[in-house]
Amino acid sequence: MQGLCAPTGPLENASFRCLWIAQGISIFGDYLAMFSVQAALVFRLRESAHGVSIVWLASLLPAIVIGPVAGVFADRWNPRRTMIVSDCLRAVLVLLLAASTRSGAGTSTHLDFIRLCSICFAISCVSAFFVPAQAVVIPRLIKREELLPVSVLMQQTMHVARIASPAVAGTLVVRFGENACYWGNSASFLVSAALLTNVSCHVLPTAIAPKASHVARDMRSGLAFLLTNSEVSFATCAMAGGTFAAGCYSSLVAIYIRDVLHATAASYAIAGSLTAAGTLAGTLVAGKIVNSCSRQTLIATGMGIVGACILSLALYPSQLGTFVGAAGIGLGASSAMIAASAVLKEFTPEELRGRVSSVSVSMMSAAQAAAMLFAGSCATWLGVRGVYAVSAAMLLAQPAYQCFRRGRARSGPSACFQTLL
Repeated sequence: MQGLCAPTGPLENASFRCLWIAQGISIFGDYLAMFSVQAALVFRLRESAHGVSIVWLASLLPAIVIGPVAGVFADRWNPRRTMIVSDCLRAVLVLLLAASTRSGAGTSTHLDFIRLCSICFAISCVSAFFVPAQAVVIPRLIKREELLPVSVLMQQTMHVARIASPAVAGTLVVRFGENACYWGNSASFLVSAALLTNVSCHVLPTAIAPKASHVARDMRSGLAFLLTNSEVSFATCAMAGGTFAAGCYSSLVAIYIRDVLHATAASYAIAGSLTAAGTLAGTLVAGKIVNSCSRQTLIATGMGIVGACILSLALYPSQLGTFVGAAGIGLGASSAMIAASAVLKEFTPEELRGRVSSVSVSMMSAAQAAAMLFAGSCATWLGVRGVYAVSAAMLLAQPAYQCFRRGRARSGPSACFQTLL
């Protein structure tokens, strides 16, 4: 996997290398469990779009509510210790998914659904502390000029895991049942925790648990920076809007494949792998051009590509079109994400990284939760294709607005075309 990213300097750092390997293993395990949960909801429990949305909403709620508070503690606590404890707790919680599946045999599907929601919520509560802690650790392990290559490398690692996991997860579910994926995910957390014990990073002198009276103050300082820094606020708000529209696609893709294409879980697995392949390609392209073009233009163009692909799914449903569209969605989304990630890392001070990271994740999680509620409720009267058409229009509005704004500023007839180049 090292060959995916040209700069090898960061991987020569033993601490970063351990963190990178740990995350690759953990993310692969996460995608195994996510596939298993989605397959159980759609193909075993036969849940509707509304039911699927409720489960994912339960997974997103902690990031929205707890995330900003967790970011304050991530800036104060020892980040390595926070990540290790988080991995160990999640390893135990994932095993409860396996236990609930086994104990749920012969009981009502309503009880299975309640168990699934509750455990997913608990896992996300713990994950809300891991994400900002990792955002704090990485800049302390590497040089400033290596931040962008490392961001690209971490994205590539995640997407390689996304490419491989659907096929592996599909095979495990068919041959051994859903629990095999949960056991695999639990093991991946334990391996990750063991590797993280080898990570060595400095701790700020202020790294003490904040008093309760200071938590709100620290949260406000992170939010104030995010809203007042023009570069960071644009990247965060643009991605939140894009996340809402793209979330409408992701929350209904299994339903789309089942009810519109009348296909099986195998097609869902292929679409997931192709989305990851497109995302990997997007990180390779964006990593090469992100420093030679406007970050705002790259974000808007990426969102436009995603919108065009979702619109094609709404207008021309076919299995081949879905596979091509899934790859295009990954390509556009990753390009925009790389640009936004570069902005956050470059413009955020070290002492605010946990807070700014958690607030931005909270905003995007809120946008994704809103998308799931919208998609789950509106799919019943708009239909899946109707929801896709609405989300595509929202995504296409971003490059259209960027084109219009730049065109007026330049007052040139070819300004819009140049903006998207």
